[in-house]
Order: sequence, then C-alpha cells, then structure tokens
Amino acid sequence: MRVAIIGAGRVGCAIGRALREAKQDVVFVTRHQPPDGCEPWTLMDAMDPDTDLVLIATPDREISGVAALLADRVSGSAVIGHFSGALGSDLLGTGFAGRFSAHPVHAFPLPLEARPLPKGVIFTLEGDKKGLETASEFLDILDARYFSIDATRKPLYHAACVIAANFTSLNAIIASRLFRAMGHPWPDDLVQALLSSVIGLRPFNETTITGPVVRADVDVIKAHIHAMESKFPVFSKYYTTVVSILARILTDAGVIKAEQWKAIKEILKNNND
Repeated sequence: MRVAIIGAGRVGCAIGRALREAKQDVVFVTRHQPPDGCEPWTLMDAMDPDTDLVLIATPDREISGVAALLADRVSGSAVIGHFSGALGSDLLGTGFAGRFSAHPVHAFPLPLEARPLPKGVIFTLEGDKKGLETASEFLDILDARYFSIDATRKPLYHAACVIAANFTSLNAIIASRLFRAMGHPWPDDLVQALLSSVIGLRPFNETTITGPVVRADVDVIKAHIHAMESKFPVFSKYYTTVVSILARILTDAGVIKAEQWKAIKEILKNNND
C-alpha cells in the first residue's frame, strides 16, 4: 500500500512509523523537515499522484483546506482519511474513491519523542463504504482494534475522549502541583501510582470510587477546600465542582444517602458564596 501522511506531528509520525515497520510504502508530506524517524518526506507539490491512501494528520481546522488541495494532486482511485475525533469525513469533499475518519483512542508523545503506534490501539471509524473498507485494511496492518459510529455521534464520542484523556491529565497536573506545594520529593511518582491503581479498579462505575465523598465525610471535604483556598483558589473551585458532580452521581446510584448529599451540598455552597 502506498501511503502519504499529510503532517508529521504526534499522530502522523507515530502512525507513519508503525506502517513503515509493517513494510508499507510511506511518505510524509510536510512544509518543513520532519522530526528524526519521520522520513522520507516531500512537499505536497511533489506528491506521487498514484498514492493509494492519503491520511491527513493536521489540526482539525486545516483538514478541509488540505483535502481541497489534494483533489488536484491525487488520482480518483485514492482513498482519503483524517484522524479527527470530532469531525466527520464529509468535510473531505468529493473526487476520491472513498473517504473516512479514523480517530485513535490514544495519547501520543511529542513528535521529537515519536515512536511507532503500539499494537491494539482502538480507532473509531466513520465514512463511506470504500473508505471504511480501506480504513479497516490499514488498521489491520497496524494490529489495531476498531469500530464504526455514525458521524452525528462524533461530538459526544469525542467529548468522552477529552474527559478520559485531557481531564485525567488536568487532574494529574493539579495533584502534582499540590504534592509539590507540600514538599513531597516524588510528586509525579505519587500521581502515577494513584492513576495506575485506579485503572486496576475496572469496570469504571460508582463502585470504583473511594475517598471522602463515598463516605460522606463532610469534615474531610471541608478541610480539603480550606487547604486550597488561599494558595490555590482555582483548584479549590475545581474541587468543589467535581465533588458536586461526584456526590450527585453517587446519590443517584444509591451509594450515599439523600441527607448525606444535602450536607455535602451545604459545604460546597458555602465555599462558592
């Protein structure tokens, strides 16, 4: 399979290197010299018009513009795809044999630390018949897992990905800064150990939650809020918001009682006043 990857950032480099290791004919199409390991490369004007598969690995805002440029640079037998989790394949336009979107459910390293995509990564697909057939073919080469959804469901799907990945990273950043503030020598090690132990508590439902909210320990919750208020007021507000959501979920699931939820709400209300 002759594959052109437009863009040599986190996603493009990782997927391109994995395809190369699988003995596929891959070229990166960029405006500048890509990071080491993401070669060979060429400019778009010098692309092979007989490329079988074009993968757009640019920021979302650039995808439609890149697709418009490609329409005059590849043959009508080419299949085109992109990696956006929020956008559908319809923005790729017409004139291609097939089109699809294939979003990898994976947190990628920076391009300078690029390494091939691990086996078993899950991709979420959407597209037309030929596009999905080709996407399945190249993902089988990568030993990836995949499933298809309708394009109308992508915003909700991508919101879930952002919550799982970005919000987890945000929680890790906040926790690490709090550990540093109290002088712990291994803040990142602590965060990583906690995240690893949480992952081991699958399935992810109300039974995986531990800590003061499950126990409705209002005094501990209050102490947490007060400890952050002076030095980390933004973190304190974030904490109260998340505790409110968590307590409501646990109440609806019957894990904590209505009167316990009421006591927690009173503490949170006082903090937000």
